Amino acid sequence: MQKYKTLIVEDQKSPRKRLLSILSKYPNRIDFDTLVVAGTFNEAQQIILNGEEFDLSILDKILGGKTCFDLITKENRKLFGIIVLNSGDKESQKHFQEISTAGDFLVIHKPYNKNDIADLFKKLPLTPPRFNKVGYINQTLLIKKNKEEIAIKVEQIVFIEVDDNFCTIFYKDREGDNIVKILHQKQLNYFQSILNPELFQRVHRSYMINLNYFKSIKDGTISLYGTFDNKPINIPCSDNKIDLLPGFIK
Repeated sequence: MQKYKTLIVEDQKSPRKRLLSILSKYPNRIDFDTLVVAGTFNEAQQIILNGEEFDLSILDKILGGKTCFDLITKENRKLFGIIVLNSGDKESQKHFQEISTAGDFLVIHKPYNKNDIADLFKKLPLTPPRFNKVGYINQTLLIKKNKEEIAIKVEQIVFIEVDDNFCTIFYKDREGDNIVKILHQKQLNYFQSILNPELFQRVHRSYMINLNYFKSIKDGTISLYGTFDNKPINIPCSDNKIDLLPGFIK
C-alpha cells in the first residue's frame, strides 16, 4: 500500500505534539520516513519555496501574525495535495474556492483528538491521489451508458452487486434521494482496489456496501438506509465478514 507523504504546519508545541502522537497510530497510512513538520510560518514557507510536493497537508490556520493562506497560491496549490485545515469558517471556504485548482480540503478542529483523526482517514482515499487515477476525496467514476458517460461520485454509491463479469452499482441519484442502478464493465475486485476499505466493505462474495448507509444486521442480513423500487434494501452478509465491520455492527 502506498502511504501519504505528509506536511504538518502547526506553530503551537502542545497541539503539534498531540497531533503527531495520534498520527503515530496510523503507520500504514502516513509515511513517517518522509514526514515534514514546520513549527513556524517561515519554516513552512521555505519548504514550499523548495518545491517539495506532498500528498497530505495538515495546516494550522493562524500562524503568528499570518495565516496558512499566505502560504498557498494558485501556482503552488498542487504542492499541498489534500489539505486538512483546523478551521472550517466561511473565510476559509472562500479562500479555498479562490485557490483550489487541484485536490480537496477537509476540516478538523482543535484540540486534535483521535476520533476526528479516525474520521479523517475514513474520508481519505486508501491510495494517495498521485498513485490513484480515480481522483481525490470526492472521487468520481465515469461509467459509459450507451453513448453517454455518467459521472457518479463515490459518496453516492450505496452498494455494488457482482453479476458474472460485470457489476451493478446502486447509487443515489443527484436529482434527489432516489436510488438507481447502472451496469459497469468491471469486476468487484476492481472496486476493492480503488475504494477506501474503511468505508467500503465486501460483506459477501457478491456484494460490497458503503458503510455510511449501514443501518442494522439481523440473522445474517444487512439492512441499508434507503429504498430501491420502493422496497427496503437487504444485503446478505457472510458469517466470516461480520467481524470486518467493527464499530458499525453491534
